[in-house]
Amino acid sequence: MRLLLACLLLLGSSAVPETVTHSMYVEGQVIGAQRFWKNFKYTTKIRFQEDAQSPNAETRRFCGNWQEQINKLRGKRIRLNLVYKEYAHDECSKINSIEVLN
Repeated sequence: MRLLLACLLLLGSSAVPETVTHSMYVEGQVIGAQRFWKNFKYTTKIRFQEDAQSPNAETRRFCGNWQEQINKLRGKRIRLNLVYKEYAHDECSKINSIEVLN
């Protein structure tokens, strides 16, 4: 009985932290995108010039197969609505929507 109680206490105290989902927007001019297959899922590496950053091109990785859609927008300014999970190990940011800006 004591062993069962000890196991229950141990399991109850080793809780996994709850994942918190956030949303943010990133704006910039599209340079290009590449798609990768990693860990049984697609990852898209997007290069673009962020408005809020230095004039250097920034490369970011996102979940999903976005290569074709992003490369069609090469040279245009876009806004990415990103959804990412806080405390999620090895979780890439997910693109929720892409908006073309003027």
